[in-house]
Amino acid sequence: MGSSPSKGPKAVKWEVADEPPEMNKFINREWKPKVIKLKRRRAIPEGSISVKILDDEFDCNITSMAFLPNGDLFVVDQANKKLKLFNKHFRYQTSAQMPSNPQSVCASPNKPEVFVTFLASSRIRQIETFRNDLKRLETIQTIGKCTAIASNRFGGLAVAINITGNQWQIHLMNSRGDIQKRVHGESLFLNPDHMAITGDMNLVICDRGNHTVYHITPDGYVIFADKEIKGPMDCFIDKLGYIFVAGPERIHQLNERGEKVQYVISKADIGFAPATLAYRDDDEFFLVAGKSDKIRVYKLKNF
Repeated sequence: MGSSPSKGPKAVKWEVADEPPEMNKFINREWKPKVIKLKRRRAIPEGSISVKILDDEFDCNITSMAFLPNGDLFVVDQANKKLKLFNKHFRYQTSAQMPSNPQSVCASPNKPEVFVTFLASSRIRQIETFRNDLKRLETIQTIGKCTAIASNRFGGLAVAINITGNQWQIHLMNSRGDIQKRVHGESLFLNPDHMAITGDMNLVICDRGNHTVYHITPDGYVIFADKEIKGPMDCFIDKLGYIFVAGPERIHQLNERGEKVQYVISKADIGFAPATLAYRDDDEFFLVAGKSDKIRVYKLKNF
């Protein structure tokens, strides 16, 4: 009998919370970093995007951004309690007024959808994007205040949850909000603002309160904890696997072992303190935003 035709790779999901250890697909105690040379990358200025619109009451404070699969840009303007959508050419499309301050956003990897955290209400809102409309889909109620959120390449979510006091956990869940694993970070995290997920499904977490950038596996194994970047705000991973971190004074380039490569651009270059970043893999554009009506646009290139 001939072999059956391949059905293609299965979609890997976050670990289910009650799986026995022998079934745990994400424990990786022997994780070894790829051999990455300390290759510096240049940030080429490509201009800026105006994010202030006619009915904005206040100067913009952009706390989070995300690129959608089609290249469109989704922006969280906390000062005006607005969610704003720009097309892939960075032209304004539409916006939505929120009843409370939105915090952080991540995009689905294969759908025109985003997930936005709301700190005060401990909720995550799933929003579908159209050219001239934003449609709310589902609401996920979290067990504590939620800040940072990121999506993996299969659509799973990682969310920073304030359990009580200064105790934080990272909850790994599916897009419906079903918790599949809890990364206990009581001894690690103090105020995780933003995070990103690597191609190896590891987490890079910017903990501003702890002045630490963590690179950890989903079972909580710490690959590195960089305490040299004071007040890290946000991060992204480029297509070569380098980690870029926004501190209050400059943007740093690290490799996945946490080794410093260089600092890429400074606050003086940008014109304001960098607070949040976004990266588009297709053309290697990356954006820098903060308390400003402008988003700065750069393109990554090799030296």
